[in-house]
Amino acid sequence: MNKDETIEDSLKGTISSERGERIDVAKIYNKLIAIDENHEYVNQKLWELVKIRYIWKSRGIMESLSSVAWSPDGKYIASGGGHLVRIWNVETGEEEKRFEEHESIVYSVAWSPDGKYIASASGHLVRIWNVETRMEEKRLEGHNESVFSVAWSPDGRYIAGGSHDSVIILWNAKNGRKIMEMRNPKGEVLDLDWDPNGEYLASSLSSRVIKIWNVETGEEEKILRGHVRPIFSVTWSPDGKYLASGSHDRTIRVWDAEAGQQINMVRGHHDWVYSVDWDPTGKYLASGSFDTTVKVWRADTIDVVKIFTFDSIVRSVAWFKDIIVAGFAGGDVVLIAPFK
Repeated sequence: MNKDETIEDSLKGTISSERGERIDVAKIYNKLIAIDENHEYVNQKLWELVKIRYIWKSRGIMESLSSVAWSPDGKYIASGGGHLVRIWNVETGEEEKRFEEHESIVYSVAWSPDGKYIASASGHLVRIWNVETRMEEKRLEGHNESVFSVAWSPDGRYIAGGSHDSVIILWNAKNGRKIMEMRNPKGEVLDLDWDPNGEYLASSLSSRVIKIWNVETGEEEKILRGHVRPIFSVTWSPDGKYLASGSHDRTIRVWDAEAGQQINMVRGHHDWVYSVDWDPTGKYLASGSFDTTVKVWRADTIDVVKIFTFDSIVRSVAWFKDIIVAGFAGGDVVLIAPFK
């Protein structure tokens, strides 16, 4: 590869390596490279030092992404956007499979705990796909408007869907039967997350509140108030003691789940916060924003420790071990190793 080759789709952000070099990351003819601030190609050793890896296809055929999710073993990533779900091999960066039969935008994807199935929220339906055969196994019905979020229970027994119709539906994952509905008097359900024990379901609403539901009784346990705009994302800490949320109001908030009280808040982005997620240790949070950044925060103090700037809106972030995957409105799927 020589310096005269054309740089296509260059990401306009930079990142510092551990030695302080400023590194741009770009794509040349679908190959992954790193170039320094003088546009000199850097060697593989420096590329490994920077430890930021991109997985993508050509922008010309990639759809705007709404959701990304890790397989339970960390070997694959599912991305949902447009009318597609794609499965990416983390090791090779190649697309391995796709599910194209959606008739509406895919807003959310979730893996079953055993990694054999993927649930996708699209239109008024949640669809269950067999990953190995690529066949649709079930259609979960009951919503009257678009389903924005789907979440599989930790034990794999239940699937929850949250919708623009202000209803959360719980289905039996094995037979697809509807078990219960949890209704909100007002406010579309924008995100859902199960607590680690599978006893409670957190929902974030357009009506600026988070609700915690007891899934055994279907009763509303707590309402968390503090955000002043719609809440796009809610996520439980690994120990189940805390919740984190990201909102249209540009804030990230941390809540004591048992007490139902806000314990920390930061106006951490210059625009809407679309997605937040805890790392598996519970020490850090990642956030993705309309301002085109992914940020890493200390969870206890909400102090920012890493910032990654891109050229596209960040719609979804998710941790696996010490790696963050981010999905972009521009269609890219990005892996970031922030501490290596």
